[in-house]
Amino acid sequence: MKPKIVTEGAVMVMGDNRGNSRDSRAFGFIPVEDVYGRAFRLYYRRGMGLSWSPI
Repeated sequence: MKPKIVTEGAVMVMGDNRGNSRDSRAFGFIPVEDVYGRAFRLYYRRGMGLSWSPI
């Protein structure tokens, strides 16, 4: 994938199946106001390694 610059007010979303995901690589950036949800698990914390504990 070529480097991309995410514009202000937008996000780039990527699926977990890199070879077969319909994400920002196919549809472009998503306006941040169209994003809804909340994080409930972290996969990696800087300095703490892998973790599945709640935020």
